[in-house]
Amino acid sequence: MIVTAWNNGAHHESGAGYGLKIAAEDRDYYFSQDWQSIVLQLANQNRVKVNIDKPSFWSSTCRELIHQEIGRWLRSQALAPWPDGEPPKLSLEPTSGNAFALYRKNTVQVWTEQGKKEMLLDSLKYFPEELSKWCTSRGLEVSIPEGWPILGSIVIGKGLKTLEVDIADPDSSGGEMKLHRMWGLRIQGEFSLEPTLLGRWPHSWKVWKPMKVTWDEIDFGEYISRELGSYFHIDAHAAAAESN
Repeated sequence: MIVTAWNNGAHHESGAGYGLKIAAEDRDYYFSQDWQSIVLQLANQNRVKVNIDKPSFWSSTCRELIHQEIGRWLRSQALAPWPDGEPPKLSLEPTSGNAFALYRKNTVQVWTEQGKKEMLLDSLKYFPEELSKWCTSRGLEVSIPEGWPILGSIVIGKGLKTLEVDIADPDSSGGEMKLHRMWGLRIQGEFSLEPTLLGRWPHSWKVWKPMKVTWDEIDFGEYISRELGSYFHIDAHAAAAESN
């Protein structure tokens, strides 16, 4: 379900006064009035117990999950404070019973350059493993430097032909990415006239499920596999590297 970040108007640095506003139909469908609280996991970080045994949560107007840790997490992710009238949207997924997990939604706007970079790096934690599985199953060699994505480039090769994958920062990218201070993923080859920019934050990233990520769950997976298939003249769908 899609939820909206909420604040009581104070935007305390401590995180107090922050929460998540739930749509009435989602509250009635996913939550039970028999529960006194829910367990909320914050994007693979802390788990917190949030009280829902209160009239305001079950009213027609409020419907907020409120906890200081939600505020701390929003601020740590550069999602708060936000411009007036523009609270970020997030994804809240039920996991089991009264347990839920909170993730960034692909349309969440980030207002600091560092915030965009950190969110991009966090999203890429599973990318090398999935890319390596995809490539090796199709006869491509992959070299992933230990410091990637901070340092170096992933090199994909077949014979004498190679491609490099690295991080594109706003100043090295130019154009729209420079204007809006976007970070992205860049793929470029020796036979390409121009580098291709992938995953331009925040428009083309989707929420990942940290416990089970496969190539198909990376929203640019189909695009980059098509690029690699065309560049190296291989059948992009010839192997089942995406399966667990």
